[in-house]
Amino acid sequence: MVTTCFISFPAHHRLYHFYDEIIQDTILDKDVLDLLISKCILRIEDRAQIEHHPKPSDRNKCILDLLIQKPQDSYSVLLEVLKESPTCSKDMIECMERQQFSHYEVLSQSKVKSYSTGNHSVRLQKNYYNLIQNLSDVRNVIDSLISKGVLEPDDHADIASSGVSAEMNRKLIAKIRSETRLYVISGGS
Repeated sequence: MVTTCFISFPAHHRLYHFYDEIIQDTILDKDVLDLLISKCILRIEDRAQIEHHPKPSDRNKCILDLLIQKPQDSYSVLLEVLKESPTCSKDMIECMERQQFSHYEVLSQSKVKSYSTGNHSVRLQKNYYNLIQNLSDVRNVIDSLISKGVLEPDDHADIASSGVSAEMNRKLIAKIRSETRLYVISGGS
């Protein structure tokens, strides 16, 4: 007697069909990652885990692995984000769209749980991509935060070390979040 076992994977496991192609042929660790964070599919804290990997393909693999672990339909969100990205081939997007429409599943939109310390962190995350791309005059923002005691003077050199505005913005937001979290945990008012 032969027994057949059918395993039903959540919809976002459709990423496996494009896993190798995405790892090798796209750049996920810059704008795409920023957009995934803004859409609350990934957390700002996930960026450190991703950036730990030295090779772009390893960073892409880490991003996909994180997406596959999410309970939400990360496949649809990734597809939406890839459409906005110039780093993804139109052919792959078309293939991913065909697969998405070949499933007639009804997916409920689950609310993303906030892992952050308050309403301001949620706003920061939802506006993450916009802040990374459009925050200007970062050095003056850093100076202002130093004068208000949010950042330390040594933070200025660390944040400004890359010289690239998007990277400086990412470092600034990461530093603000870590300082805010410490402030909240220590009972500051």
